[in-house]
Amino acid sequence: PRPPAAVPAPAPATTLAPTPSPFLPSYDDIRSKLKFPFGGGSSSNAEPQMSTEEKLAKEAEDANAAVAIARAADEKEARDTQMTIETRQRLTTKSKQIIETYKIVSKDEIKDLSEDKFLLEKSHKFLHGTSKSNMRSSSTSDDDLGQIAYLHKRKAELEKHHDTLDESISQLESFVQSAEEEKNASAEISVDELAVPGDLHSAQMLLLSAENAAISDALFYLDQALAEHRITMDHHLRAVRKLAKKQFLARAHLLKIGQVKATEAISTNQW
Repeated sequence: PRPPAAVPAPAPATTLAPTPSPFLPSYDDIRSKLKFPFGGGSSSNAEPQMSTEEKLAKEAEDANAAVAIARAADEKEARDTQMTIETRQRLTTKSKQIIETYKIVSKDEIKDLSEDKFLLEKSHKFLHGTSKSNMRSSSTSDDDLGQIAYLHKRKAELEKHHDTLDESISQLESFVQSAEEEKNASAEISVDELAVPGDLHSAQMLLLSAENAAISDALFYLDQALAEHRITMDHHLRAVRKLAKKQFLARAHLLKIGQVKATEAISTNQW
């Protein structure tokens, strides 16, 4: 009989060479590349195969963990990059809004300051005038001198009027005091002292007016006496004719004096 054929020794387990791929192979890829010559074997040969598989599985698990870490790092870096871009865009938008708002506010402030400057210049011209000197000349008006110079001028005029009023008040007080003293000195004041004419013509007119009124009263009482039969008709006619003649002359004299005073008033522009 033929000797039994020698069982060939099992081929050594193949190992994977490192690949230049940027990603590490997974456990399934590593296991698919492993080639065993027999589907099964003795218990003595199974132990090294299991230990090798466990070793490969552990290496594959470590590789997967490393890949997961790398992917997580890449994702985190991508998220950080995206967040940085979004933050930069938000900051850019916000900065543009702030700059635009500041531009509008600054423009309004510049406009307000320009208006204030114009008003201040106008107020300065109003207060100090347009002329370089505050001295009045023949061609300088109150507006050219300014409000301050005009007020100084008005102040001087008012002080002058104030002094005049003080002097007039003192004169009136003296007159009132003298009038009260005269009133206390004499209990009864004559009518002639109350009516004091201002000039010669006024004195004549006052006397003639009194004479005219007196003659009118006398004629009234003559008529009353004749009506009561106290005097006769002859006495009444003689007295009336005499008094009427005096009254006519007095009235004519009054008219003449009135014409003279009117002429004087026209000539002096007082009427």
